[in-house]
Amino acid sequence: MIEIISAISAILFTNMVNRVNDTVVDFPKAD
Repeated sequence: MIEIISAISAILFTNMVNRVNDTVVDFPKAD
């Protein structure tokens, strides 16, 4: 169970980081 949870959380964390990186790239242009 712990391995499955850690694998899922790692995937979700990577997805969130990718989304944040995509958003951060757009913000300076808006400013």
